[in-house]
Amino acid sequence: MRGDGPHVLAALGSPSGRAAVRTVASAIAEQFSTTVREVHVAAGPGDRGAARQAALAKVERGETSDIVGRPIDVVAALVESPRTLVAVMGTGNPAARASPRRPGGMAFSVARRVTRPLVLVPADVDCWTGAHQVLVPLDGTAITAMAASAGLATVALPTTQATTVHVFDERTVPRFWDSPHHEYEAWTTEFKARYCDTIGESLEIRAGPVGDQLTAMASSGAFDLVVVVWSRETRDGRAGVVMDLLAGTTVPILLVPTAFVSNALGVAPLPPGAAGS
Repeated sequence: MRGDGPHVLAALGSPSGRAAVRTVASAIAEQFSTTVREVHVAAGPGDRGAARQAALAKVERGETSDIVGRPIDVVAALVESPRTLVAVMGTGNPAARASPRRPGGMAFSVARRVTRPLVLVPADVDCWTGAHQVLVPLDGTAITAMAASAGLATVALPTTQATTVHVFDERTVPRFWDSPHHEYEAWTTEFKARYCDTIGESLEIRAGPVGDQLTAMASSGAFDLVVVVWSRETRDGRAGVVMDLLAGTTVPILLVPTAFVSNALGVAPLPPGAAGS
């Protein structure tokens, strides 16, 4: 179907991951009664200026799915288009090009540039019918909770059930961790009231290496989507958690930049863990 209306963007990368991207993009498009616009970018100099805009418009209208240019630039431009409801692309193999100091991969590079959520899909996803059970890591800040809620709304079903999780590491574990049970209950009650009400009632608390904890939960079989909020910074250590999830999870990840929401709530955070942004 051709036209200028809203659509789900399916950015097709390596052949091994295209079927998974199409599966997830089609499920989201069906959910919103809209169409999928596929794009495959052949690396090359491409057009510039008005000619480039015309080429992008052809993709958005469904007149073509092939375009020449720098893949990161082209996909990022299409993701940011107001006609794109949500964009879907493969995770590729980020671990193959990543290091602790220089995270890499096409998906990661596009995600660093855009201010809108991206659904990143592992190549082995072969059956996906929507975001029914969702895992949402939260770090105890209002901006992360707001961005997670807003991002989830872009793909949520009426029946979506979200489980929030907060992970303490050795630097952030609170003093009450081995204290009487009522202190733990008081903390979790306050955390839920501050950050979880607009997302879901269920809250899980974990302790340990954040990337390992979240990857294990995401790959447990209990969830079909993970919502991850991040700042797009690569020097604060949190990008490593995103890379761990991209490399290790078996379900799609909705990666939401904090820039997706314009202002943080004026609420002081609880002592933060390191999950979610």
